This record gives sequence, structure tokens and C-alpha cells, in this order.
Amino acid sequence: PPPPPPHPPRTAQPRAIALALPLEGVGGSADLARVRAFLESPEAAADAALRARLQSWAAELDHDARLERAIRAAGNVVLLARAVDPRAADAPPLRAAAPLALPGLAGGGLDATLVVVPPLERFAQAARAVGVEPTLPAEADGVRRRDALLVGDESGGTPSLAVAAWLAARAGPDATWDGGLLRAGDAALAAASDGSWVPWYGVPAAAAVDGRRHALADVTAGRAPLQDWNGRLVILGPATPTPTAVGLLPEPEALGRRIASLDAGTYAQRPAWAWLVAALVLLAAPVFAAFAASRWSMALRFAFAVAIGLALVAVELAVLLGAR
Repeated sequence: PPPPPPHPPRTAQPRAIALALPLEGVGGSADLARVRAFLESPEAAADAALRARLQSWAAELDHDARLERAIRAAGNVVLLARAVDPRAADAPPLRAAAPLALPGLAGGGLDATLVVVPPLERFAQAARAVGVEPTLPAEADGVRRRDALLVGDESGGTPSLAVAAWLAARAGPDATWDGGLLRAGDAALAAASDGSWVPWYGVPAAAAVDGRRHALADVTAGRAPLQDWNGRLVILGPATPTPTAVGLLPEPEALGRRIASLDAGTYAQRPAWAWLVAALVLLAAPVFAAFAASRWSMALRFAFAVAIGLALVAVELAVLLGAR
């Protein structure tokens, strides 16, 4: 008979793992607290066998330690730090961005008004990187089109979760911030001077993003094709609907598309020569009025002005629709 098919591998080798869940509190249970309290009692000290069994039980119940070991063993996990308004109820009393800020990402134009809530120190030290998820305001229609590459001040900047995952997927090159340009190895990301950018939520063909989703229960039960994750970026997080420019997307998929937009360079940019085009257009109007339109009739000048206006609107709509 033919040999049985090989079992699918239980592990994968993704380029990076982004955990889009805040790890700010201790996850120990009441049972673990009781076991640790009993370990310090005279009864446990007198019985070596009982003490060994209780220590083994405490190790099984210590989920934080198991998670820390898993993060450290993976070596490519990116954790989430929340950025909140200092007036929010859950904002810490002191600004906590200093432990996460990188001196090479310092910039005077960055948003320094946010308070960064980092993950637990034991998790942050085990992770490859920590990224902040800034809470920028939405547009008038409720869609948050603008994102931030990093937040911080003159002392240092903290990369966003998308940028931190993008850097980790690129084997973690050192990054520097220079007045609207984030340099990482041979790549450069252009943004506004305050670190903001406008991601494109389409799916660029070069990014190899398939938007595949798996329930956590399927992953732990071995029903997910983990071998397909080799060389990919894996994002873990709740499927909370997030309004984007292309509709509602689960939060991890929206994050994945932002990272793909960075990777493929398909985000919206304002070219450096845009000011020159604007100046030439403004100068063209008085020049035309002085040398050409003065010899035309009023009706012809009005018709020409309307035609130029409609042409500019058509060009703008064509560019916006073409670039989505």
C-alpha cells in the first residue's frame, strides 16, 4: 500500500509575528496565588515530594511565564503599546514612552502629546520590538484614513505597530528619522513632518497578502495550514471591525494591509516638487489674463475659464480614483 501522507508541521517559520493585543496586566489566576502562598507555608517546606508537585503545578498555572518563554523562543514577536490621550481615564500618571523610544527616531515635529502605555516589562524584554498604535482622529465620515509612522519628541520616537512589524519582518534593520523620511537599511518611507502618512488599503500584488483568517481554536487544534505561513507576516488579534477607506475590515487585516502598503510603497505621498506645480498654476492665471485673455470677448473668456475648471476637476477625480 502507498505510504500514509505526512502529517502537516505543527510549527511554521513566519518572518514576524505581530500581537495586536495589549499585554499590560498580569495574567496569573487565583489558583496560582493560592499555590504560591502554600509553597511558602511550613507544611510545604516539610514535605519535599509535596513541594516538588506544587512547584510543578505552579509552573503549569503560570501562564505569563509560559507566554514569556514562547515570545522569547520565537525571536520575532512584535508587541503592542497603546497611545492614549493624557486626559483619558486609563492614561498613566507619568509619560511612559521613554523606555520604548529610540534615540535614532527623534524628531521635533512628532506628536509628543500622547501617553504611551507599554506592555509588561517581562514581555517587552522578550519581544523583538514594541510598536505603538496611535489613536488619530477619524475623518468627517468616520473613517480613519491618516495613520502615524511614529510618535515621540526630541528625545526619541516610538514606531507604530505597523512600522515595528515591518522592521521586524525585514530582519530588524536600524531605523533613523530625518524630517519626514524614515530610513531602514536600503528602504525609505516618506511621511509628513509630524510622522503621519496615508496608507492604501488595497492589496498590492507585490505584497503577497491574501487576507487569510484562522480562528485560534483551529490553530491550537492543528486544523490551520501552518506550513503556508512560512516567510509571511502573522498577525494575532481580535476580529473587531475597523472602518477603512475600503469598508469595514477586521482589525488584524487592516493592520496587515497597512504593513503591505509600507512594504510595497503604495501609500499616498506628497511629492517634493508639489509646491512648484502649485506656484506655476497660480502664476499661470495672471499671465494668461494679461497676455491672452485680454484680446478675447467676455463670453469666450468665461467659456474658457469654465472649461479649464472642469478639466482640473476631471483630472483630480481621475487621479484619486486611479490611485484609490
